[in-house]
Amino acid sequence: MTNEDDLVTVLRRLDPTRDAERPVVDARAQADLRTILQTPVARPTRSSRWAWAMRLMPMVAAAAVVVILMIGGFLMSPFDFGARPSYAATPPRLVYTPPTSTTGVPGMLRKIADQVESLPPNGAGPYGQVAVQEWALSTRVDEQVTSKVVPMEWVSWSGPDGAGAERVRREMMDGKTIETTRPLTSRWRARELSTDPVLLERQLAEDHPSENGPAGRLLAVADAYRDQPVDPPLRAALLRYLADTPTLEAQGKVTDRLGREGIAVSLISDYSGLPTRYVMIIDPSTGLLLGTEQELTERAGRLNVPIPSVISYTAFHPGAWLPSPPFTS
Repeated sequence: MTNEDDLVTVLRRLDPTRDAERPVVDARAQADLRTILQTPVARPTRSSRWAWAMRLMPMVAAAAVVVILMIGGFLMSPFDFGARPSYAATPPRLVYTPPTSTTGVPGMLRKIADQVESLPPNGAGPYGQVAVQEWALSTRVDEQVTSKVVPMEWVSWSGPDGAGAERVRREMMDGKTIETTRPLTSRWRARELSTDPVLLERQLAEDHPSENGPAGRLLAVADAYRDQPVDPPLRAALLRYLADTPTLEAQGKVTDRLGREGIAVSLISDYSGLPTRYVMIIDPSTGLLLGTEQELTERAGRLNVPIPSVISYTAFHPGAWLPSPPFTS
């Protein structure tokens, strides 16, 4: 053991707050600060100025240590060299029943596509409405890194020319809720997405090019569901598009965040900068995308969350074609 190690050991034993609750350090430092602020200060003479500074220095130093530690994002004893992080609350992980089928993900998705392709559409009007509930990890960086999973409800509609409106209800970092309604331009006009596999892949690649990797294909499908109602023929085409995604694996049966039964497929990618498991939950009877999940798998970067952690999930409600706009902007 080095002399430095011996010194640290001795200092730890002399630490008067070693076995005390952490707020004691904070209260003592605040008391020192109050003493500093309440002590009347006469204008010092040249001869007394140095002596006064020497008496004041220990209290100033103690207050400065507490301020520095608070800016660092945690309050700890000056002799406690181990960080004790306070993690943000994140949603519970879903529970998957391991798959028993031996057909593999491509065969499973193609089978569902064949079964749902001829189902009737949800409505026949010219205005497409979609509704989404979403929860995502929001991070604010000021004196410290603050992460919180915040919910959002989003309803939108678009007409034959792609113009429409959206209504968003969002909870902010401070707990307040705001609701906004504004114009929206759809990415694709109504029913513009093709069921031809070659053309569909080209359309989806406009926002998610192949160089984004396999995760980009999952995000492209989710974007299609956000844009407008997905009729059964397009639903089947998107399932076949997913079936061609490299590294896609079966997660098994699962109950989604809204209590609906589905099957889940997933892959792991560092597309976002951190190794993340991208999950898609599909209703096997309708082929509809029920939800998506993103879960950090190896490290959290600057986010104050444990590993693994669900950092976002989206629940899709079935879209519908309506005879008129449901609301205006």
